[in-house]
Amino acid sequence: MDAPTYANYGFDDIVNVKANAASGKVSYFPYGVYIIKNTLFIPPGSRIVGEAWPVISGAGSRFKDESNPTPVVKVGNAGQSGIAHISDMRFTVSEVLSGAKIVEVNLSGPPGSVGIWNSIITIGGTAHSSVHSTCTSQDTSSCKAAFFGLHLTASSCTYVQSLWLWLWTADHNLDVGPIQIISTGCGILVEATQATWLVGTGSEHNWLYNYNLHHASNVFAGLQQSESPYLQGSGAVRIAPAPWTANSAYGDPDFSWCGGRDGKMSYRTGAEHRWWTESVSLCLRQLGFLQWAVGRELRPPVRGDVSDKHEPGCAKQATGFVLVRGQYKVHRCDGIGWEGPEADQ
Repeated sequence: MDAPTYANYGFDDIVNVKANAASGKVSYFPYGVYIIKNTLFIPPGSRIVGEAWPVISGAGSRFKDESNPTPVVKVGNAGQSGIAHISDMRFTVSEVLSGAKIVEVNLSGPPGSVGIWNSIITIGGTAHSSVHSTCTSQDTSSCKAAFFGLHLTASSCTYVQSLWLWLWTADHNLDVGPIQIISTGCGILVEATQATWLVGTGSEHNWLYNYNLHHASNVFAGLQQSESPYLQGSGAVRIAPAPWTANSAYGDPDFSWCGGRDGKMSYRTGAEHRWWTESVSLCLRQLGFLQWAVGRELRPPVRGDVSDKHEPGCAKQATGFVLVRGQYKVHRCDGIGWEGPEADQ
């Protein structure tokens, strides 16, 4: 499904967001960095398009409490339905905000009514954010830069295409500067049950997982790409879930299945690429994964159910690119690719 072009809209149907915004109109964001210190609510009936990826950036104390994570951008309230189209935008944080959900979608509607196209979610990597220059320690306790990137809640029904969630926890600086060492808690959390499409998405370097399908159903995911955090292997300072605390309310992996001998020699020190819990009716096509390590190489990925703890070791407990727990049903899963270290001999 292509992004809306608004070719049939008249001049009066498009408004500059700096001047006004109205339901039923197209809200045009000229390029710039828009700092917000409270949640930006996008109601049903909204159509948003940006010029060259203008930036909506969360800032301030509102988003610092990780025990009460708060959305920077919130699309609809639970139970609402209608249209919300977002294209050519970028969403981020302007400082370390451990309680920030960068984008939360609650709105539902007929297929295609709620959509995000050609947009980016970033954490760090650019000069407008203090994360760009302050997150340099190998111990990431002081740089828990965001709670997670994208949350598709249980009430949502969302079409997502060409979203580079590049939900990118930055592993390098686009605007020149020091090497960044950032810990974003989680990447994309899908709890939707009506219908979700993830087409051409990427989620990189997030700590607990890049994608989490938690009590989700009717999910199509195709042309996905993810990369693990670099802070793994024998050079790792923290062992997952630290510096974060796994939150069962969101279905976070807690790595409790890892054996004591695993330590820094396995995936316990880094994110799950895909983490499924009690999810059904999934169709997965053409997925790609890259795994990184600091120091000694990691074991390669496998798949399976981690409920049986008799098999020792993180790698033997299906941690790699797809890790599943509980009941699940995949209608189709093909085209999975892997790039990373070979098995330890």
